[in-house]
Amino acid sequence: MSGLKRFIRLNLINFNQGCLTAVLVILAGVCAVGVTLWFRSFEAMTLGIDIDDFSLGDNLALLLMGRPQFEFRPGVLFIPPLDWLLLFMICQFVPLGFSVCELTSHDEQILIRCQSRNMWWLSKCVWAMASVTFFCIAVLLTSTIWTFFMGQSMELIVHEESMLLSEVSSDFYLSFPVSILPFLAGCYAGVIALQLIQACLSLLLNPIVAYLTSAAMLMSASYVQSPLLTANLLSFSRYEGAVQGGVSFEISLGIALLFTALSLVCGQVYICRVDIMRKGRKQ
Repeated sequence: MSGLKRFIRLNLINFNQGCLTAVLVILAGVCAVGVTLWFRSFEAMTLGIDIDDFSLGDNLALLLMGRPQFEFRPGVLFIPPLDWLLLFMICQFVPLGFSVCELTSHDEQILIRCQSRNMWWLSKCVWAMASVTFFCIAVLLTSTIWTFFMGQSMELIVHEESMLLSEVSSDFYLSFPVSILPFLAGCYAGVIALQLIQACLSLLLNPIVAYLTSAAMLMSASYVQSPLLTANLLSFSRYEGAVQGGVSFEISLGIALLFTALSLVCGQVYICRVDIMRKGRKQ
């Protein structure tokens, strides 16, 4: 069997193993998007903001708003952006749907038959990236359907009115309207980086510890603004194209791509050196 055919077969096996989990995760994400957009619209109407002037870009910005960097002051309690955290915690559940660390006898046989550990690890990374891509498409489609039924514009433009629903002070607004496309590209790169970091940690440690690490990274990014925290790319309230003093987009994107490459390389090096049979018996 040629290398390409073996690689395709590995991806089909990953699809069969993780399809149900991926579908459930996507459905949960769609529900989270619907609830968040409904709550944001209700909040806007409560504040007297005309949501008829909103666009698809506004809805996506509200969905991915997060919160600005927390400034510690006596008596001020840090409240994380629960809707933002929930959406991305659901997304990070995808790598738990396939076996990476828990190498059973079935997985050992797959490794032996494919005759390439590198190909096995690459297929896991491809499945993780494909799953999160479908998740992002589902989020975009749900937001588009919501925008259509609300009779709003389909432009990918963010207006100043939607920023009034964020915790960002109007003193830090840049000139609006702004295009959300660059932010969405960075957000996608950030999600891919987090997925591969978690997949690599699943291989090195175990899936539960890797998932908790992803949760800690998201929580840290909701508290601290730093280019080193890849999850800052996922928060529109930190986007330097819309908010003065936001995290550097180019540096954050570069670091996210670096983490993506490091996760691929570290996983490849580890899977080539580890005793698979012994690791499988230990699980």
